[in-house]
Amino acid sequence: MLSLSLRFSFLLVLVVVAVQAAVGQRERGPGWQESREERRERRRAEWEARRAGQGGRPEEAKPQVPEVKLTRAEEMKQIAESLVVVKDGTFVPVPEEEAVAIRFFAYYYAAGWSGSCRRFTPELIAAYKELKAAYPAFEIVYMSYDESAPEMLAHFRETGMPWPAVDFEKATTLAGTRRLQKKGIPNLVFLTSAGKVLSTSYITEKVKVTTAEGKEEERNQEKYVGPRKVLEDIRSYLDKDGAARAAAEAAERAKGALRWNKRRIEMRLTPGQKKAEATFTFTNAFKQPVKITSIKTSCNCTAGKPDKAVYAAGEKGTLKVHFEAGDRVGAQDNWIDVFNDADDKPVRLEFAVTIPAAMELAPRLVSWTADEIRRGGDDAAKVKQITLRFDKGVGAVGEVVAKTDAEWLRVEVKPAKKGSTERILELTPTWYAVPLPWRAKITVTAKTDKLGTVETTAFATCR
Repeated sequence: MLSLSLRFSFLLVLVVVAVQAAVGQRERGPGWQESREERRERRRAEWEARRAGQGGRPEEAKPQVPEVKLTRAEEMKQIAESLVVVKDGTFVPVPEEEAVAIRFFAYYYAAGWSGSCRRFTPELIAAYKELKAAYPAFEIVYMSYDESAPEMLAHFRETGMPWPAVDFEKATTLAGTRRLQKKGIPNLVFLTSAGKVLSTSYITEKVKVTTAEGKEEERNQEKYVGPRKVLEDIRSYLDKDGAARAAAEAAERAKGALRWNKRRIEMRLTPGQKKAEATFTFTNAFKQPVKITSIKTSCNCTAGKPDKAVYAAGEKGTLKVHFEAGDRVGAQDNWIDVFNDADDKPVRLEFAVTIPAAMELAPRLVSWTADEIRRGGDDAAKVKQITLRFDKGVGAVGEVVAKTDAEWLRVEVKPAKKGSTERILELTPTWYAVPLPWRAKITVTAKTDKLGTVETTAFATCR
């Protein structure tokens, strides 16, 4: 009985298997299609087999694209023009200005049917969000190994990949993508916007091989090390690049957002000129608009005003400085501090103005000792001279008159030399009994062609 039961069970199993096989054969008739999961597993197995050198189903024939030699810059331009991104559930082109702003790329060769890619993609997404926040000029570009554009889109939707991709239809025609693709995926290739490769998922090793003639030779052989090594290289490189850029930006910032053509202007006025004006020019070297927030000057006699408040990146501007001379003469060193919202410190501009006197006395103070005056005798021995010089800006010089407020001091005006506008003032004390010490003021007036009557003073003392 037991033997019959075992035989019956065995026959029952065979019948069930046969029925399942028949049903499966019927389901996989002319209209049968692989499920997405079945296709993914089949493609994964085939890809892994090819990578391991174990054969696998031959790839479907792809259209042959004529080889056109392009420069790295031309390759990168082609790729930038072929970028798409998922928006509202479909792929749309990436705006050109966004593609141009990218300085570093990471090409991600992957496919939705690859189990290795599906395991690595979430890790790459997390790293991308971190890197993109710190380095906006970095971008990952998906290079599809999917079987079709719909599968590529489904892969994006399912994984939530936030980066752009090369358009599926163009991916096989671009020299830049073909040049860097390898057999194994996931493959990550890190490169600059100029096309210089900085790191890949493959390394080149020196290996010894035996030739058909029995000789040993050393040859280069590519070895797959995976995308995680590239991801570490990206972090390291961007950190160094970021530090270098930060240092460069700090150095640039130290120069100031507004680059001034000059920071000091010197000007000489004419005698009697009451006002002066200078114009400082600058360029906004910052990458964003800069606003001049305030201006501080060295004195009330100086004022500065820009031609506007806000300057766009690269825009030129002017700042006019006004100086009121008043009765001032001589060297006037004025400064203007310009504050803006981009720099921590103000920029100091200098406006140095020299205001010549219409006429100058040298020396302006003469003095005698009591002994010199009390000795009496020849007045010539007691004469002191002051030289009077006129600035050429006064024009022709007419009558010159010198008066003193001390009756014991005689003042005479004499020509210095023929043909010159200079004069000599001779001062002579005439009364030695004046109580000591004493002080006298000499007022000199002159009629000039351009300034009319001008006046200056000198002093005399005795101790």
